[in-house]
Amino acid sequence: MAADPSELPPCACRGELMGAELYIIGTAHISARSAADVEELISRIQPDSIVVELSRNRISSLYPAGATQTQTGSLQLNVGTTEEGFPVILRHIEPQNGADGQLIICNAEGVEEDVVNMRQPISSFRDGKWLETAFEKHRYRSETLKVWPAIELMATLSNRLFPLAQRAFYMSVGTVRHSGGEFAAAARQGRSLNCPIVLGDVENEDLFDPLGALEVTREDPFWVRLAGPLVRPSDGGIDLWKALKHVFAGTTKPGAGAAIGAVYLALLIWGFWSDEVSQSLHATVDLSSVPPLLLAMSATNTFIASVIIFLLTATRDEQLYRALREAARTTVAKQGHGKVVMVCGVAHVNGIARHVAKARAAGP
Repeated sequence: MAADPSELPPCACRGELMGAELYIIGTAHISARSAADVEELISRIQPDSIVVELSRNRISSLYPAGATQTQTGSLQLNVGTTEEGFPVILRHIEPQNGADGQLIICNAEGVEEDVVNMRQPISSFRDGKWLETAFEKHRYRSETLKVWPAIELMATLSNRLFPLAQRAFYMSVGTVRHSGGEFAAAARQGRSLNCPIVLGDVENEDLFDPLGALEVTREDPFWVRLAGPLVRPSDGGIDLWKALKHVFAGTTKPGAGAAIGAVYLALLIWGFWSDEVSQSLHATVDLSSVPPLLLAMSATNTFIASVIIFLLTATRDEQLYRALREAARTTVAKQGHGKVVMVCGVAHVNGIARHVAKARAAGP
């Protein structure tokens, strides 16, 4: 997957797989620039298929309220399934009846299956106990590797606080009101081009699957497994640092970084002093040793979080690659050639590009 600086933004690369021309564009979900990049790329490339980093449970992120362009304010989607089981949006239809803000999900034959509220794009995170389901599903797959209780507690709390924290973050430090603008841009272009939109991400309960990540990266060198998003394939990919600078430009208000750091430090201090151990420390330890201890705790937490994020990214890289591969195969089977655009978080681009490079090296 090679990048052409004269035509593509620094967060995108292109290549070929199974006879189809591929474009992978990395985004930040809270970036207005990413939404503009996606809209410009798809309108210029005119792809035959679009693959997005969303699952069936997060389909409403494609269609924020007010973006339906229908008289009723609702939209009907005919959703089928690919041969490998990926949901694919086949058609967008203006429904005869439907309330404002409704996303009516039908099967390929047009039979209604579900109704989603477009005014709650993160409703799938708010409603179900998807994180608890994730841990129940993946925790006991191995006798030797257990999910740390601390991580499980953190995830459970995140399930409760995620919607509130996300909304507060956007309102206080962000320059956009909701995430996923790039997916909405892809959906608008997909409707105008009348091309299928493949939902290529794992479902919510599989977002946290550490053992799956270990399995799909077992053949990679150790340093690639730990730093996957940073590692470019030999024949392309993207410079992640340049891509991050590009997609996050203008996403936060001035001073937001310092404010977030101050809040994190305040919470860390509060947690430390709230712990039962703090009472004994206060009596037995010189208080001058507390600041270095807090810094050590902060550095350790940051390192662990980074490793976990990089590790879990690998599972989704492999899943997104399979969706991209199937879209390429289907497109070529129908017309002998074609173009496919994938829209995903910028941290996934190099991982997907490495899978593409391996497939090309392996041959037909």
